[in-house]
Amino acid sequence: MLFALCAALGFAGSAVFAKMGMSRISPPFATAVLIIPAALVTLSLAFIFHWSIISGLSGGIFLWFLLIGFINYPGGRLMNNISINAIGPSKSAIIVSTSPIFAAIFAVAFAGESLNIYIALGTLAIIFGVILVVTDR
Repeated sequence: MLFALCAALGFAGSAVFAKMGMSRISPPFATAVLIIPAALVTLSLAFIFHWSIISGLSGGIFLWFLLIGFINYPGGRLMNNISINAIGPSKSAIIVSTSPIFAAIFAVAFAGESLNIYIALGTLAIIFGVILVVTDR
């Protein structure tokens, strides 16, 4: 639980600090400043500690992971920075927190998972909460 709280604080802090930093630079440049060092550290650690797994991947699987990495990491971070700059960190964080809805949709559509009452109720709760926050009611 402590690690989850630290992660939440880290994500919240990064959104606020990104907004402060983007007062002087554009979201695309801020994204580059954020992801290049992080990617270098992450790739280094992955190759150091998991080389045997990485070297055992087939070319097709490696390309899928590469594609996911380019969509999620720079693409997601860029869209997040643009939204932070446009609507502020608090509203942006709420909208980004809708990711479980999309995860559930993709899991059912592509991974063969089944929709149950808990996922449906959780999805509705997230949608209702986001509507309340972004409409300022």
